[in-house]
Amino acid sequence: MKHLLLVEDNPTFREVATAYLKPQVDILDVTTDYLEARLNLQLGGITGVITDVFFPQRGGSGVRDEGLALVQRMRDVLGESDTCTARAITQVGNTVGIEAAKLFTRNAGRKYAQEVDKLWALEKAIEEDEANQPLGLLVAEQAQQLGIPFVLATSTYHHDILTQPVQDYCGKKGWTLVDCGPNSVDEKSNARFWERVFDVLVSKF
Repeated sequence: MKHLLLVEDNPTFREVATAYLKPQVDILDVTTDYLEARLNLQLGGITGVITDVFFPQRGGSGVRDEGLALVQRMRDVLGESDTCTARAITQVGNTVGIEAAKLFTRNAGRKYAQEVDKLWALEKAIEEDEANQPLGLLVAEQAQQLGIPFVLATSTYHHDILTQPVQDYCGKKGWTLVDCGPNSVDEKSNARFWERVFDVLVSKF
């Protein structure tokens, strides 16, 4: 591989990934937010992409419009969560907050993570923290449009409340998402994780 773009905002994961990937390629560009990644793709020359899923639009800016718009696009693809419990959780959450919605769910004898509308939960997570935007999906979309092989890599297990809709969306698009195992959020700090991701990317050539 000649020219790899890595998008990773976590400094520890980024350091481990860079150490593993740099000897594997001729050129390694490393970016930490969506605007940097988009610029690198626009400049051309990239022949492969490994992108994190959740990261800011522009680090430290607090800007969230791309992420919130993306959730609406995801909803168009995945549909609404149309159970009575999900609708009730959403109503409580919008009225008096997330913690009250979780308490409501427990009091109803339900599990919040299973019953909540996960796209609604993702939207609320983005409002809380700019780093919760699933902008790796936009990087993947642009790489696909340019005909560049890519792999998404996340540090959260695919049944996580925020990662499940991402997993479902990738499934609809036919995209490869490599994630960590359950209770293994630090797996990206191990070079073997990046070896696994790189091997998946190489298989796409």
